[in-house]
Amino acid sequence: LIMRKNELKFIPSNFLDHFLLLSYLDFSHNKIEFIDTNAFDNLFDLEYLNLSFNNLNIISKDLFSSLRKLKI
Repeated sequence: LIMRKNELKFIPSNFLDHFLLLSYLDFSHNKIEFIDTNAFDNLFDLEYLNLSFNNLNIISKDLFSSLRKLKI
């Protein structure tokens, strides 16, 4: 799912509830300042996540805890 350049400022916990089988997620080039701690909780198949070029200052230590397939 490519969500880049949409001027998003916030990712709430239920934003991705209908995309449980995602393996690719690109939120780059937005204006994201905050991501809810549970925003990625059900994305068990996610392998790629791009959050570059946003306004994130603080990220919860638990934000990525359920992303076991995420490649670093």
